[in-house]
Amino acid sequence: MCGRIRCTLTLEEVAKEAQMPSENFIDSEKYKPVENMGPGRFGPVLYRLNNDKRDLRAMRWGLIPSFTKPDAKPDHFIMFNARSESLSERPAFHRLLDKKRCILIANGYYEWQHVGKEKQPYYVHRSSPLKFAGLYDEWTKENGEQIQSFTIITSKSTAKMSWLHDRMPVLLSEEHASDWLSKCAYADVKHVLGESTVQDLDVYPVDKKVGSTKHQEPGLANRIHLTRSENMTKFLLPNHQEIEDSENASTKRKENDPKDTLTSQPKKIKSLRSNRLATRGRKPQQTLDNYFQKKEQSG
Repeated sequence: MCGRIRCTLTLEEVAKEAQMPSENFIDSEKYKPVENMGPGRFGPVLYRLNNDKRDLRAMRWGLIPSFTKPDAKPDHFIMFNARSESLSERPAFHRLLDKKRCILIANGYYEWQHVGKEKQPYYVHRSSPLKFAGLYDEWTKENGEQIQSFTIITSKSTAKMSWLHDRMPVLLSEEHASDWLSKCAYADVKHVLGESTVQDLDVYPVDKKVGSTKHQEPGLANRIHLTRSENMTKFLLPNHQEIEDSENASTKRKENDPKDTLTSQPKKIKSLRSNRLATRGRKPQQTLDNYFQKKEQSG
């Protein structure tokens, strides 16, 4: 699932990423750079026309199928995502696969990690803009106005991102982006919807304010530091990068020191037990104690 996008790119930055002049950005006045974009807002979308020419246009996020009744009041929250595994099965999507593929250009996206009843948002991005695979359509309103809208395609999360959520948007490399916007049939390009090849993603926790699009203040995507209890479940996840880094560091210490590094752990465990006595009843602290005890026994 992908329900929040960060798109603060200027018109010039979007045009540069799309490799076309900024004056070719259609309906550019509808696009407003925002820290926290939700369905219903306009985003910069790169797409291919029937004549094989690429265009850049501001489109509404949340697909409105062309067969929607002209007098309908569309809900952009119904189709803001499309699962890659079932694109060919959904009437709203399968007819778009050959000729109406598109790419959203944005800084990054927000995703929530669910831990019990708690939800913590994280910001996923990299140093350069991301390209999100999508599909678009055109709907004509009762008054004759045409509305272009799009949906973001999601797939199963990569191994490195599965700790955060079981699904993620399809992020395209430059090569895959070119394939996705080509005139080839969907059958010849659907391989780009497999596991993402974009590797240099940075992920960190952000303020829970991103849950509401009313919040658009600068710095909304800044990193925050979680408290010990908030960070506990993330710390214990086996696929999380921090655990990998910790294990790698431990291995290096053992290689450099013939003595078992567990000799330094009793002090750490003793300190943790003391903290537990001071905060009796806190289950996350007990979980951490059990973690180090098991690590000591397995060592």
